[in-house]
Amino acid sequence: MVSGLTQMQMIRVALTGGIGSGKSTVARLFSSCGIPIYFADEAAKQLMQSDRQLQKSLEAILGFAIVDRDGQLLRKEMAARLFVDPELVQAVNDVVHPAVYRDLQAWFEQQSSPYAIYESALVKASHRPSVVDQIIAVYAPRQICIERVMNRDHVTEIQVKSRMKRQNPGEQVLFADFLVVNSYQPLIPQVWRIHQYLSAGKVVPL
Repeated sequence: MVSGLTQMQMIRVALTGGIGSGKSTVARLFSSCGIPIYFADEAAKQLMQSDRQLQKSLEAILGFAIVDRDGQLLRKEMAARLFVDPELVQAVNDVVHPAVYRDLQAWFEQQSSPYAIYESALVKASHRPSVVDQIIAVYAPRQICIERVMNRDHVTEIQVKSRMKRQNPGEQVLFADFLVVNSYQPLIPQVWRIHQYLSAGKVVPL
């Protein structure tokens, strides 16, 4: 078992996968089983709009106020700056991610289910066991992922591949405790097996 985890404690689970893999679909299936889901992207946007300490850190990095007079996040302005400067992206991530992790841990403490899920594309092997106890990776072949994103976002193949360069879904598969294959295999039986396993308080040993 994971060090420090007892059968009575709630299991903290990360759900990850590359763009187009279908991790959001898998998250909805777990949610339909009554499992609470923490969506990292949504949480980050909310924190950037509501956490004044985080806002000050971002303003110092970006050089301008990140919210307008009405308190709304200036997403387009931020995206325009980050798109052309990878180093700036890393600097922003370095202050946003810790804020999300703090919020996540507080959220985990409020849950009473056998396990709860943290959904994020940026899960790393090093997040276990400090952030989560178990990791589920959603995988789909690269070309299927590309076609899904093209159809979903109405973008070109070149644009999708550019987004993919920022991720390494193959690495996620290697360090995951559970794998959900989302190509032509039915998803529900795969999710149900994992749900039964985790609901019983079981974990995959490190």
